[in-house]
Amino acid sequence: MMNSYQAGKKLLCGEYTSFTVSGKGLFVRAKRWFTEPEIGDIVYFYHASMGRVAHVGIVVDVIRGIFGTFTITTVEGNTEPGKRFSRDGGSVAEKRYTFHKNEVGGKHLIDGFGRPVYGADTCTAAELIAAARAEIGYVEKASAAQLENRSGNPGDKNYTKFGAWYGLNAAPWCQEFVSWCAYTACAAHRAKAHTGWEKAGDRWTYIDENGERVAGRWAYIGGRWYVFDNAGYMIRGWFKDRSGWYYMADDGGMLAGQWLDYNGEQYYLTKTGAMAKNAYVRSEKTIAPGRGYIYYWINGEGHWDVSRDTETPDFSAAELAE
Repeated sequence: MMNSYQAGKKLLCGEYTSFTVSGKGLFVRAKRWFTEPEIGDIVYFYHASMGRVAHVGIVVDVIRGIFGTFTITTVEGNTEPGKRFSRDGGSVAEKRYTFHKNEVGGKHLIDGFGRPVYGADTCTAAELIAAARAEIGYVEKASAAQLENRSGNPGDKNYTKFGAWYGLNAAPWCQEFVSWCAYTACAAHRAKAHTGWEKAGDRWTYIDENGERVAGRWAYIGGRWYVFDNAGYMIRGWFKDRSGWYYMADDGGMLAGQWLDYNGEQYYLTKTGAMAKNAYVRSEKTIAPGRGYIYYWINGEGHWDVSRDTETPDFSAAELAE
């Protein structure tokens, strides 16, 4: 099941990266690369002297002009506040760019826009933007000290909490910032996700701690076992899996370690919940002082066959169901 770390990778089309060229490549390969921006896109900038994309930011606002222009507001890591473009400015800052739609790609400053995979199992654009905006004003550090402090230990050595999280500190960090924001937004999305039972008509579903509907499996909830079909609906009554037959009560909880009266037949459900077959079930108490137990016979259909009850079971031919 996908966790927050995996969700952040999915959001960025498959992986976290510290390198802008790799970050762009993920979106291109996923066919999520565009020349017109949307809020929540990842914008990549072309650096002429390097001959490649070399900076990145998160689009937090888009204004469409009447003559084919766009004005975007971005949040970028490792940039200089107040300067239109800066790829090594040492801060997280909000920036603004106005351009015509034909000024995207080629050797123009704005190379293009990667569109993250927003969804219920990742996060929303608003959540990614919130994660980015919350870091505005953070400055890089002179050393690995005070990484969590927004303004403490300032310097130009590329030490940041984003690099520490990524595992590659003291290196250019604009793409690390985007990766960190993706993880942080997905973690926040899961933290806010509703967990628990939900009613759908006369049926029930369960949302797990990752905000996902439990489907096609067993789940241990509140001290009891439940099972859900492939559509995510809780199963009641008899249920068969590879281990045998089980009986799910009216409230969905598995019955175990007890007898079940069903359609005039008596069944025994073992401690694991599996229905006993071709086995003995021992009585709870001895017959009388000085005598042993009664061993009830459960046939191959799971029914109690009273005609084969005995005080002297043949355990070489059948097991004791517990």
